[in-house]
Amino acid sequence: MNIILLSGGSGKRLWPLSNDVRSKQFIKLFKNNDEYESMVQRVYRQITTVDADAKITIATSKSQAIVGDNRK
Repeated sequence: MNIILLSGGSGKRLWPLSNDVRSKQFIKLFKNNDEYESMVQRVYRQITTVDADAKITIATSKSQAIVGDNRK
């Protein structure tokens, strides 16, 4: 399965928590056991629970991109 997660935007709905550099999808708002996770982390976890071999691409703006593999 190939999945593209769309993430980004100007961050107006959750301002001042989210902004041009940090969209709401990356803010750790959801509790999972004893840790908080972002929307992107939650959806990624849910997808890989259903299909561990899924190929997931996160499409975001250049200002929010992190180069490399930062999965935890």
